[in-house]
Parts: sequence; C-alpha cells; structure tokens
Amino acid sequence: MIKVKLPYDDRDLFALKEQFVKGNYPDNTHIIFQSGCLLEDTIKGIHLPIGSQLSQAQLKDVRLNGVEVDKGAFASQITSRLSMQVLQKILFGFIGVPYHWGALSVFGIDCSGLVKIFFKCLNMHLPHQASKQFEMGDTIHFMQEVEFGDLAFFESSEYDIYHVGIMLNENEIIHASESNGEVAVDYIDQEGIILKKSGKRISKLKVIKRIF
Repeated sequence: MIKVKLPYDDRDLFALKEQFVKGNYPDNTHIIFQSGCLLEDTIKGIHLPIGSQLSQAQLKDVRLNGVEVDKGAFASQITSRLSMQVLQKILFGFIGVPYHWGALSVFGIDCSGLVKIFFKCLNMHLPHQASKQFEMGDTIHFMQEVEFGDLAFFESSEYDIYHVGIMLNENEIIHASESNGEVAVDYIDQEGIILKKSGKRISKLKVIKRIF
C-alpha cells in the first residue's frame, strides 16, 4: 500500500502500488486506476474511477455507466457538472460497494466520501467529513420540499453529526453505512432511516440541507 494525497481531499488516502501510475502529463498528474470501476475511458483500455485526474487532451470517448458524455463538458478533471440523470446513474453504481471508514473509491467508501464524490461531479469540492459538510448549505424544513441531491444529516446520542446520506426523494436515501456494511438505498422519514432489508430503524435525523 502507498499513501496518496489528492488536491481535492483533506484526508490521506491509500492505494495498492499496482493501482498507482504516474502519468507523463504536463502537470505531472498522478492517476489511481482500478479495474471495473464506474467510469470507463478508452485510454489504453484503462478503467478509471470517478474523480480521476486527467487533462482534456487525454479524453477520448467517455462513458459513465454506459451513458455517453460529451468530452467538451470536461475541464481539467474527468468529472464536472453532469446532468441529474447521469448523477443518479453514478450513485446507483455505488450500490453494494463495501463500507470502509475514510475510503473513497468503488473498492470501499464511507458516508461522507459518497457525498464528496457526488458533489465533485458537480465541480464542488466538499470536505471529507460529515460534521464539516453539515456546516454548509440551506436547511430544508419539510420533507415535501426535498429534492434529489439534498443531504440528510444524522446525530449520535451525544448530538454529534456522525452520518450523512443523499436524498433520492422525500422517502428514500442512498448512503454508505456500517449498519448495511455497504452502500444501499433505504427508507427515510422525519425521525430517521429505516433499513429496507430488516425494517430496523437507525440514525436519528438532525436536518436536511440543500447545497446546490
């Protein structure tokens, strides 16, 4: 394993040496690539994960979960402002990815990491901590006002913000949680999350916020 520091993340990340390549690009970009990831590019047959750093010159025919994306929409990063339809497909592509605290890839991810990747696709760089993400955005006061992409924050018994998820609609949330052990879509109401698999209620809802 090697430690990797990315310019858009405030945590130290880790990768296998076999997955780490230093590109001969003008800005000396480092790329972490992993087989079977969500974002596929035709560069030498390499499969690139969401959030990989590439210059526009390296882009050919880019596809996100089978959806063609115009490379003109990309600047210095592979992910930029994408349509809500594509963003939803990206999120659903994470379903089943194992929960791992501090991780940020399709090999493992935590709750705030999923949120971070989602907003990076909107060219917005959020911190990789739920408590810091909680400090951003505007409060949504009623469930009926919820829109896709709103963030739901949850508090512990000590009233600390410890969990975050992305609202799909007023009744469903996608999140990476220890309770599921993976990224999953569960039910949500004004009290908190209800696991679809077991019907168990977890995670007391603190507030829902809109970042964009």
